[in-house]
Amino acid sequence: MNGVIVDLLHLSRSRLDNNLDVPHTGRLQRSGATSYIEGLDEGSGRMADSNRACAGQEVEGLPPHFYVPREGELLYHYTSIAGARGILAGDALWLSDFACMNDPDEYTYARDCFLEVYRDRPVFVDMVPRLLATSALLGLENNTKMFIGCLSPTDDDPGQWERYGDGGTGCAIGTDARFLVDWAGVNVRRVVYDRDGLDRFVGAGLMMLQEEHELEPDDREALLELAQFFVSDLYAFKRPQHRSEREIRISRLLIRDAGVASGFSDHGGNCPEGHVDALPVGVREGRYGPTPYVALPLSQGDRKGIRSLTLGPSFPGNRPADADELIASCPPSIEIRRAEPRS
Repeated sequence: MNGVIVDLLHLSRSRLDNNLDVPHTGRLQRSGATSYIEGLDEGSGRMADSNRACAGQEVEGLPPHFYVPREGELLYHYTSIAGARGILAGDALWLSDFACMNDPDEYTYARDCFLEVYRDRPVFVDMVPRLLATSALLGLENNTKMFIGCLSPTDDDPGQWERYGDGGTGCAIGTDARFLVDWAGVNVRRVVYDRDGLDRFVGAGLMMLQEEHELEPDDREALLELAQFFVSDLYAFKRPQHRSEREIRISRLLIRDAGVASGFSDHGGNCPEGHVDALPVGVREGRYGPTPYVALPLSQGDRKGIRSLTLGPSFPGNRPADADELIASCPPSIEIRRAEPRS
């Protein structure tokens, strides 16, 4: 099980202050993190087939929201022709403040479910780990903000084409999943839409904190680190009615900073190869007003993240000139595909 715990830590790129790194790995291996994994895995067979059938390898012993890519797997971002041109030109994908996205109350849903299970006490938890769980939750909300990008495991989803692919006239950009996991400095999670799965997640996390407290009752620093790691994954859970999206979410945790115009600063990220540099934070005009964002690079040296461009089933709509420019801008390394036309 120790190797599983190491994998779990590597998969959790985004930490509350981006400094919760390898030094505590040994402590976590000895802690209640084993129960965290086992508690999440117990009963996972009851998860909805659509949730467990998402792309990405299912690894025995890891919870359902943890994502391990298959070799050669691509994840797709649906967008308009203009959006695709911007991504290709900048070789970057915008990660935006989650509160300015389509469902800004989704974290509120996960937080409320967390508090409900927390109050119902499905497992015994002493006062100290309970207080530190609360402290971690408040710290997450008051001091940080999650910036996210939404991806899909497939480039032939009619709902995604309609909602995000400009009614089918846009594109889906395929990015190498392994690049995102190993080099981009983001957290990659398979979104879970199952309420039972969320309840198991909270119960297992509380058990993890209790067992760590029993093992090291005087090490509050380690316990708070575990609590931060635990509550930051609340962003991987959404309401059941959205399950058709089958979202794979990439995220980066930024620090609230009143001293800068955007209100946020990025302190960099972590990946298996080491630390990833901080990104500048910009503000764009989004659907719901001014939206802070970071432009996540999709290449690093000779490593290229973008692998394919899928043209929508109604591509290019009434914009043939824009479509010609988009296709002409694609380097030879990007495979151009065409989605099946709608009948």
